[in-house]
Amino acid sequence: AVDSILFVAEMAPSSIFSTTNISPLTFFLCTRQPPVAAMETIVTLANNQTPNILKTKVYGDKILLDYAFEALRSSTGSDAAKTREQNAAAIIEMLLEKCPESASLAKDVIDDKPILDYTICSHHHLIGLIRAICNARPSKTKTHVDGSGKTALHQAVQLADKDNGVDIVKAVLEAGTPNNPECTTKDRSGNTPLHSAVEILDENVMEIVRLILSVDTKACSLKDKDGNLPIHSALSAYCGHGYCNKKLLGSITALLEANQSAVDDSKGFWGSKPLLHRVDLGLDHALEIVKILVQYDSESIGLEYAGYTNAVHFAVTRSSIEIAHVLLMKRGELAKKPDGNGSLPLHRVVSAFPGSDATRALKMVEMLVD
Repeated sequence: AVDSILFVAEMAPSSIFSTTNISPLTFFLCTRQPPVAAMETIVTLANNQTPNILKTKVYGDKILLDYAFEALRSSTGSDAAKTREQNAAAIIEMLLEKCPESASLAKDVIDDKPILDYTICSHHHLIGLIRAICNARPSKTKTHVDGSGKTALHQAVQLADKDNGVDIVKAVLEAGTPNNPECTTKDRSGNTPLHSAVEILDENVMEIVRLILSVDTKACSLKDKDGNLPIHSALSAYCGHGYCNKKLLGSITALLEANQSAVDDSKGFWGSKPLLHRVDLGLDHALEIVKILVQYDSESIGLEYAGYTNAVHFAVTRSSIEIAHVLLMKRGELAKKPDGNGSLPLHRVVSAFPGSDATRALKMVEMLVD
């Protein structure tokens, strides 16, 4: 079939393209999935005969790029389909390289999503294709949103746990301009791409957070509809599974480095709490995040929450000796500060340990007395 259509294209190129009905060229593309090299030869021959062929609407009010995306959309499922998918992607890349302007002329929606969003969601492993679309239509990467209000960058950060997740985010960001407005666009839930990224439990998130902040640092200062900054969302994800997930430590550090004022912002998902009070000090690996937070926010160790206690009181109540030690190394005077009920941390140790681990209780008492 390929040899036959090539022969016809060479002998009579005008016969393979039509604007009034299904032409051999579009039919061949959609039903036979020709190798990209053959397709490029055919397109070149047809373009020589009919200039601007790649921008010309054909049967069904579509340009050739639309038919290429239809071929991509139909290439899902079996292993054989994966080969057709890769070939369809290569054809789209070839068409965009020959005529970048065609990207703005193609139908913009596939399965109720903008072309770029559709490709990111359904063909995220085709990073070359994603880059080609971003480069051909950079303005679309910044402005188009789907029905939920999510931009292409929102879609991209959701793939942080994929092997090429960082590359996808890079492709979308690089297609924009400095201070890309997409970095600060909120979806219908009030989440920026940064809010969405920090909730994903994967090591890639740290690099993605740094990439977004390198484009627009204002992204770390925006709140969702509940008043949460991205740092609040990150802490919620860090402690939100009954344990502290160490994969998010780098992201939290990056957010604190970029927005020192976040440590003074007390509004968030849990109400009015200093950052340190947002960490469950009794969870495994809570020590790691406490060490990071006190570097930026030693003052909050002594702040009272709910009118009666500070972080040291919480730590000794949860029998977190190591955490209490870190806190007291920063604010040793808090060992002698009573809570709203007049209880010292030492009183809390005694009341929290009746009949339990006497060894840990003794160590806690010794630390507080010293």
